[in-house]
Amino acid sequence: AKTSTVERVDVFAQDGAPVAGARVAEMLRSFRVPDGTTDIVLDKSALSIGVGFPIARFLLDKCEAAGNINFHIMIVSNPELDARIFGEPDDRVINVRGFAGSSVTAGEEKLARIWVPQLSHRKASALTKIRAASGDTVYKICPTLPFPARNPRRADELIAEFEGQLRAWDVDARDIIYVSERNPLDSYRTLSTLKLRYDRTVDGVFVPQLVLSPIGSKVMATGAMMAAIEHDLPVQYVETLRYEFDPPNPAGDRPDDMMVHLWLQGPIYAGLRAPSSGTS
Repeated sequence: AKTSTVERVDVFAQDGAPVAGARVAEMLRSFRVPDGTTDIVLDKSALSIGVGFPIARFLLDKCEAAGNINFHIMIVSNPELDARIFGEPDDRVINVRGFAGSSVTAGEEKLARIWVPQLSHRKASALTKIRAASGDTVYKICPTLPFPARNPRRADELIAEFEGQLRAWDVDARDIIYVSERNPLDSYRTLSTLKLRYDRTVDGVFVPQLVLSPIGSKVMATGAMMAAIEHDLPVQYVETLRYEFDPPNPAGDRPDDMMVHLWLQGPIYAGLRAPSSGTS
């Protein structure tokens, strides 16, 4: 008879340190894909990036090594509902486990980072902490906004909400990135293009590094994860200590959920790409 196993993962240690990524990695080291498995499906809908990203990368590597296992990611997204969920961010800025990025050594050339924060409702405090932790190594900031989106004015609302941060960060309007709220491949392709163009532009002048902070929409964040895996980019975030929900008043009709399916790996891709390259 087939059985299922439920694993408990602590997000924080007793001293308050965020340990979700390390605990997930420890748990996965003992994971063995059962014989005869044809498909593995990861539902990222309710997972923070500190948990979901390490699991996705591990399962992708496992499926690529096997060669004959399909790996899928499923996401149920509701931007209007997400906008009413807010949390208290931890004070510690860390890299997602397995997403520290390739080592960068700056010799005579100065290190120049492009920070790509994903703007999302009620995330100003978390992003402010991440920016402060980067110090003076940030050469340029390219905020990511959802467009096209189900609410055509969502990008404008976020610009208004983050007006103070955008001014403090000295963001040039030409550096704002727009990616689809519904299609993670748009985020993946846009960030991949930005990475390649930036590398060419500063070659011989700066040592370039793209740093991602996709702490909003899980659809857009999954596209950023794919770009981070392909180009070995660092992903920085702060874990959330607790969540609260601000219900609509008066209660109205809840917008429909949007479901996204990504087929990242499987025999269908044989010969089309190098290992760990994501969907192209």
